[in-house]
Amino acid sequence: MDTNFARSKNMILALRLIHMFAAAFLVGTAAFHFFLLRPALRLIPPAHGATVARRLGSLMIYLNWTALGLLLLSGILRLYLRGDLEPFLSLDLFAESHLRALALMSFAWLILLGLSSYMTILLRSHLAQSSAPAAATRGGNGGTQAEALLRLDLAQRLVVVISTLALLAGASMVDGGLF
Repeated sequence: MDTNFARSKNMILALRLIHMFAAAFLVGTAAFHFFLLRPALRLIPPAHGATVARRLGSLMIYLNWTALGLLLLSGILRLYLRGDLEPFLSLDLFAESHLRALALMSFAWLILLGLSSYMTILLRSHLAQSSAPAAATRGGNGGTQAEALLRLDLAQRLVVVISTLALLAGASMVDGGLF
């Protein structure tokens, strides 16, 4: 019986590390994109900026989806191993402070899932069509591309804010949770 307890405790610790790294990775990629990449792209010619943005944007999308998947899997497995899965799936979710923090993290994950889907499916396909190097050199579809870039900037801001809030909610669980 002691070996099973030790294994589950080690598994919870490993899942916690995976969860923390995935959360930090999600915040880090969003902050990198918004605070470093976006301003740097303004300093290079538009044709080169479109190519760099398209390549790094694809990489960022894969990294975001990987982080969201790891957060989901490690979070659910941790809930199961700790015995918090049943309260998580019931209305008891708001009964205790650490469960309220868990609810905030879950809500933030759902919003991030929606934002990532929006950026991947709608904005990425629109920008890929309108920001091809040939379109950038001849002027392209400037109005709709500018609108799509503004929407992408807004979505990236929301990702930074929401993922940071989720990270703070997770960090608050060490001290017992929220309010």
